Parts: sequence; C-alpha cells; structure tokens
Amino acid sequence: MARSWGRWQLAGLINWGDAYVERALPTSLDLDIKNAYHLVDFWEKRYFQIKPENAWPVIHLDPRSVVLLSLRPVVEDKPHIVGSTFHLSQGGEISAFNPDKNCLSVEFVLGRSALGSVWLALPGKPVEVVVDNVRLDLSAVHTIAAGIYAITFTVQDKANLHISWL
Repeated sequence: MARSWGRWQLAGLINWGDAYVERALPTSLDLDIKNAYHLVDFWEKRYFQIKPENAWPVIHLDPRSVVLLSLRPVVEDKPHIVGSTFHLSQGGEISAFNPDKNCLSVEFVLGRSALGSVWLALPGKPVEVVVDNVRLDLSAVHTIAAGIYAITFTVQDKANLHISWL
C-alpha cells in the first residue's frame, strides 16, 4: 500500500484446517531484515515490533481463522502511522499526514461513520487531541507500547485529527 505520507504492506495468514497452527511471516514480503518494523494484527488489535536483533514472530492461528497484518518500517524520532482500525487497509483512509515540531494533523476520508482508532508512533505522550475542532478527553488515548499510542474517536465520513505532545 502507498500514500503520499508513507508505504506499508499487508499480509493475510489463513488457517483452513481444524487444528491450531503456527505460521511465519510470508517470505514474499519485501522486508529488509536490517530494519525494525511495526506489525499490527487488524482484528485482534495486537502490536508487535520486529527488531533486527530478535527472532521474527510466529503467528498463532486458531482453527478456521484469518489474521490480517500490516507491516510498516519504524522511523526513529519522527511521528508516523503505525496502524488504523477504521479500514481493512489499516491506513488507506488517511488522506493526509502533516507532522510539525510538537504536533501533527491527520485527515481521514472514510465515506461512512465509524468508531475506531489510529495508532501512532509519537516522540511524546499526547497532551491534546482535537477531532473536527472538538477537544477529546485524554481517556481517548491509550498507550500500546513505548512511544506507540492508539487514539479512539468517531469519523463521520471525513475527519481532521490534530494531536499535540510535549
């Protein structure tokens, strides 16, 4: 997948069988093993960070199940998208991503109303979150991992998200 603000890959792992299985990431993915990656499981909302010095994860699949993963490179010391629960593409609905010194703006074009979350790598914890000029309570911000935050809100067809941090 590609947008003006970034590129990422999607991988679906399917277990057609009646028994639990473990699967490695597909070797067809275009991943540089020297880089770190964000790995997000769309349906289970699980996050992993793949680091070059660690073993790559093995994904556990229940009988007759599917796992949809997004993989994005980790960008050190810069805000960036990690994932999104609004759309299967995990970011295809994001039309603009504009970081600044201690804030960023993100535009969403979804074409429907939905409650979901955008997952962001940020250099600091959010101190203000505004969606369509309405300030959200900071309870909408959840820490997923060190420096990774999920911000939950509703998109009404389109939305403009503005986040500030210290």
